[in-house]
Amino acid sequence: PKGEYYLYVLIINGTGSSQELISNVLKTAGVQYEFKSRGSVESVELEPGRYKLEAWGAQGGSYNSTYHGGYGGYSTGVINLQSKTALYVVVGKSTNDASGGYNGGGSGGIYDRHGYKFTAYGGGGASHIGFKPGELSSFSGDYSSNLLVAASGGGGATDATGYESRCNITESRSGIGGCGGGCTGAEGICQYFSDRLGTVGTQTSGGKAGSGWSECGSFGHGGSCGNHPYDHPGGGGGSGFYGGGSGGNSAPGAGGSGYINTSKLADASMCGYEVPTSSSPEIKTLSTTNVSSDAVSNYAKQG
Repeated sequence: PKGEYYLYVLIINGTGSSQELISNVLKTAGVQYEFKSRGSVESVELEPGRYKLEAWGAQGGSYNSTYHGGYGGYSTGVINLQSKTALYVVVGKSTNDASGGYNGGGSGGIYDRHGYKFTAYGGGGASHIGFKPGELSSFSGDYSSNLLVAASGGGGATDATGYESRCNITESRSGIGGCGGGCTGAEGICQYFSDRLGTVGTQTSGGKAGSGWSECGSFGHGGSCGNHPYDHPGGGGGSGFYGGGSGGNSAPGAGGSGYINTSKLADASMCGYEVPTSSSPEIKTLSTTNVSSDAVSNYAKQG
């Protein structure tokens, strides 16, 4: 276990004389288990002890560094295990096309007609840790007893460069996906289609699709953009405890919400990039402007 230790040696010779030797302090970081996104459920069996759990959701699909998918959220808490226990881990995936990321990311779509192409990217998948195997959506009926933490995915971005070029438009119609959060996700950013943005996932419901469309987020799944008049797609919603809604008619998707099981965890909190905050212990959420492609505590997740 993590802590400070000393090595103690007692030496006794044949005549009964003895000498004690005590080492300098030995500091250990404890045992660390790291999981990466493999598109499957993984497990680890832990000995009794105190463990810090950390999870980062996946970023939504991006067109480029300017019009990018929403960053993934972060969830953490400390658990005391009294006996040997198996935990199951699912790490969400990002996406580089219209498909949804693994573990619940909603899908976007592609419009490719009349001489121009418009791409709406899929939402990022959630990451979670629990007492049973399965993707996040399988915990809908027993999350209070089996789900420990869930980190939310970001909504998918949109790329309108083909449309702008064909129509000789100089102002961008592309959009940025909403970031995954804690108590709630965040909406996307789109200057010209702001009335079509998907709404965010909360602690009790999935986000709604923009433009009045019907593709809402749900428990463990972001909203997917379906086939609509003229096939104009929107970005997929990010997965989460409840997923974000898909964008409607060319708008980006929204971010999902996170989860911390405070009945089983101590020092639990969530974090997201410029997301709504909460001081309530059951849904404690911090907002940050720190982002990293590495897994860093209290940072939003890129990629």
